Amino acid sequence: MARKNVLLVGESWATSATHAKGFDQFGSITFHLGAEPLVAALKGSDFDLTYMPAHEAATGFPFEREGLRRFDAIILSDIGTNTFLLSPDVWLHGKPTPNRLKLIREWTRSGGGLLMMGGYFSFQGIDGRARWRATPVEEALPVSCLPYDDRLEIPEGFSPDIVGDAAHPVLAGLEGPWPLLLGANEVRVKDEPGVEVLARLPLEEGGHPLLVTGGFGAGSRGPPISDRTGCPRVSWNGPVTGASGSTRSLGRRASSERIVSALSAMFGDDAQKNGIAYQSDRTKREENGLGSFPSRRIVTRIHAESRSFVGIEAPPAETVKFGFAAGLFEIVDRRPRQHGASLRRRP
Repeated sequence: MARKNVLLVGESWATSATHAKGFDQFGSITFHLGAEPLVAALKGSDFDLTYMPAHEAATGFPFEREGLRRFDAIILSDIGTNTFLLSPDVWLHGKPTPNRLKLIREWTRSGGGLLMMGGYFSFQGIDGRARWRATPVEEALPVSCLPYDDRLEIPEGFSPDIVGDAAHPVLAGLEGPWPLLLGANEVRVKDEPGVEVLARLPLEEGGHPLLVTGGFGAGSRGPPISDRTGCPRVSWNGPVTGASGSTRSLGRRASSERIVSALSAMFGDDAQKNGIAYQSDRTKREENGLGSFPSRRIVTRIHAESRSFVGIEAPPAETVKFGFAAGLFEIVDRRPRQHGASLRRRP
């Protein structure tokens, strides 16, 4: 099988914490990449993965069809619609831009493979804030989103019920029991020709669909609760990653295997199921005006709307990228001896 180019969008986040110690307190910001298990699973395979973390997608995800032409499949994982709709041009400058949700729909219709992975900002998401319901992307999925918070929190864990044919391209080669999952997104399977449910939650947990495939135009689609590929489109509403711990770690590896299988189903049965080239965009600080920093351990102070945040993290590329939040901040001075920098909003 010829090598396939896959774009993974999302699966990253930053946490801001306040550390209170008696009278004193300080804040810290930590950046996390959640797709490392998938990156490892695809290493050396027939799939070349481009990993676009969520904070880069606001400006990095293409606005025109040409920018998606080189990709055979797109995975949307734990990233809401606002990142695609409210680019800095729209949010800060009031300038019209192409609707990238429509771009994804039409790219899928013309033959692209689309997968959506479950998460707090997948489908409708926590508090309904992912907002994929009634969007052009939902049209391209084999499932419909609920109009409200769709989380299924199952702290004791559950093992999926496999209801699809074991010979199905998405399930083929996945032997042995599936590990425990601690949650999923609730969705509705579309009543359309070719839509097929391959896995469900156990009946005692509602029997909700977990892995769904189907077709859309000439392409395939799939999200995490729902993973759709062009003929089939696939939908996986289980987690891709989670908190640390043995149960979550097992779930992460299992979800990675599901994704690899879905990709293999899109592009042929002879795809290997372990390996991919990790192509991250972490080295573009120069292009964004960040320059380089003298130490791997830095302090960054971010001033935004009269609020100040302080982050201590290593390496600097990760912390600083969060502070710049898709290019919204810039360095106004550097303090090499203090290993830090002051940031402000871009004009």
